[in-house]
Amino acid sequence: MMITEVIKGECEEILPTLREKEYFKGIHLTFLDPPFNQGKKYNSHMDSMPEEEYWNWMENVIKKIYTLTVDGGAIYFMQREKNTEYVLRTLRKTGWNFQNLIIWNKLTSAIPSKIRFSKKYQIIAFFTKGNKPLRFNNLRYEPPLLAMHEHERETGMYLTDIWDDIRELTSGYFAGGEAIRMKNNELFTKKGERFHKQQSPIELLSRIILASSNVGDFIIDPFAGTGVTAIVAKQLKRNSISIEIDSLNVNAIEKRLQLMRDDDSVDRFFNSYIYSENLDEIWVNDIKLIHSKLENYYYKEIPKNKLSNAFLMKETIKNLLVNDLRVSEDLIDINYRLKDKNNKIHRFELVVHLNNSYNLILRLIYAKSLKQADFWVKRIVFENEILKEKEPNSIYLAVISGLAFKNIIKNSIDDKLKLNLVAFPSWEKIYEIESLKEKFKLLNIKINKIEKQISLDNF
Repeated sequence: MMITEVIKGECEEILPTLREKEYFKGIHLTFLDPPFNQGKKYNSHMDSMPEEEYWNWMENVIKKIYTLTVDGGAIYFMQREKNTEYVLRTLRKTGWNFQNLIIWNKLTSAIPSKIRFSKKYQIIAFFTKGNKPLRFNNLRYEPPLLAMHEHERETGMYLTDIWDDIRELTSGYFAGGEAIRMKNNELFTKKGERFHKQQSPIELLSRIILASSNVGDFIIDPFAGTGVTAIVAKQLKRNSISIEIDSLNVNAIEKRLQLMRDDDSVDRFFNSYIYSENLDEIWVNDIKLIHSKLENYYYKEIPKNKLSNAFLMKETIKNLLVNDLRVSEDLIDINYRLKDKNNKIHRFELVVHLNNSYNLILRLIYAKSLKQADFWVKRIVFENEILKEKEPNSIYLAVISGLAFKNIIKNSIDDKLKLNLVAFPSWEKIYEIESLKEKFKLLNIKINKIEKQISLDNF
């Protein structure tokens, strides 16, 4: 049984009592995000302690965590950049071994200064109990596609110690729905004041937990705040203990765990790490939950040179519809679906307006890896079920392309997946299944003749 425990109290007092719990076998990972001693208003803490007193307090907490941590266990200590020296010194003094100093560039407006460069980042010190981590999953991710990059990386890249793709949950618009709000003393309202000014983003904790823990490990957050560590740990099948002194925060964490809001879902980050070698082991993904996350995506046109193979696939299919199947070009509507934040290709759809009552919707999928192909085939099944409810008269075809599908789709495709799946007859044709033209004939789709044909010689 997975443990998700929230304990109210002072962490210095609670930590030594954890050994008494029958389920407790030691800490594998700690996320330490304490008050930064910068004069913020807290209900149950005075955030303007004398500096020596504050760092003695941090030292005592970290010592207690160290004694409870298994050999090779990790700690991620997040702090202000100006406290870097104290963070490193305190961790070393309490027995921890240095691994990385992570720079979190928060993608927000810098804090201006008249006497020094403006500040725009926080540090996260990654240390372990012993020289070598017990767990370290070397994640590969898809970095944001910058203007100077002509093509996406075919297999992503390994994470570095500079994290510049995760936005801080600042106040206002950019905090989005993930930020907990309160109105008329009611929590989790769509509008209202921010409940917590320093709420950590789900994406940040997802990365830390995936990198330094495995399914079933124990994770502790001694200054739990709004419970982001517990929320992520629960979804990634890790045990967690959250310690929080403030009663209002404890109440918010418990309600947040009960609600499991769409805005708190980690599913939206799954495809970012699709190229990680052991993703299937460290992320036990419940594919059945994915269909409820469709509202996290939007449509937007993006330039040709950002699409590479996906763009070529779309243009070739469009050419086939226009030239070979005599579909009027003005009936074809292309919609790209992108991820919320990074404008990375999620999938795209080509919609043919057959008449006023129904459309032909081609869900176009290009996969670069076996894991990616497997993920998208499963996902497209659930997405089509939802779409059929909304548009029952429309016809759906999933058009796939890429060598990655070779080992996944072999025989009896429609029977296994309950999906109209057709291999795209393109430069990577590797299947002995129906072509797009044959599928059209079987569906008995009536298409309009056109006077002028469109030629795409460039493709």
